[in-house]
Parts: sequence; structure tokens; C-alpha cells
Amino acid sequence: MQKSILYTLVLLSILLSSCKKYDEGPAFSLASKKERLCKKWQIEKFMFNNMDRTSTVDSMYLTYEFTKDGKYQEIMAHTHMYYVIDGKWDFINNKESILITWSQSDNLIWEIKKLEKDRLWLVQHFDLVDIEYHLIPI
Repeated sequence: MQKSILYTLVLLSILLSSCKKYDEGPAFSLASKKERLCKKWQIEKFMFNNMDRTSTVDSMYLTYEFTKDGKYQEIMAHTHMYYVIDGKWDFINNKESILITWSQSDNLIWEIKKLEKDRLWLVQHFDLVDIEYHLIPI
């Protein structure tokens, strides 16, 4: 009896550790990916090619909001500049990335590195540049 309990526990730990979707994400969560994503976020850390550049965005007010009905909104306010981008979002690549669509021709893809209830890490990949956002809920 004790051997079967031990085998069950070992098997369960192997299964749970293999469920990890994102490199930096949780191994297991009761909340769905959509539930964890859908809220308003702000920048905690901003990385440019693995170098911390948070100080370059500290003076800006930046928010990113994902809603459960697929709407996306980005707000940026700075000394002499203010913009709001409304669009749509959807999971792509087996829910490992997010596609943001602003119009018929403008879109952006963020790879998800971490998606927890209070942490969201996204990366944009360009030819020679990776931009990484570490976000926290507002």
C-alpha cells in the first residue's frame, strides 16, 4: 500500500513539472491563462537585449490592459505626449504568445515568458533586438 502511494506521488510530481508552459512561469495554476492575463498591467522592469533599461521608462505612465472579451488597450503619457491604442488580443502559438491587432495591417506579437496572477513577462523579438517587459498588475 505504501509503495503504491509513493509511486503515485512520484508520478504526480513528474506530471506537474512537465505541465509548465512558459520558461519562467508556474508549473501549475488553478486560474486559466486568460484569467491570469486579463487585467491592467504596468511596467516593473524594462529590458533591452538583456540590459535593464527601466530608468528610460520610469518618467512615463504606461499601462497595458487585456479584457476577457478580447479587447486590448495601451495608454502612454509623458510630459508632452499622450496616446491611447485600442485593439484586440488573442493567444497564438499554443498560448505561448499573444497577438495584438490594432488595424488591418498593424499588429505585434509578444512571447509570454511568465504568466502568473501578479507577474507577466513578455518579449518582443526583432532582427537584432529583444525587448522584454516585466509587468505587474495595477
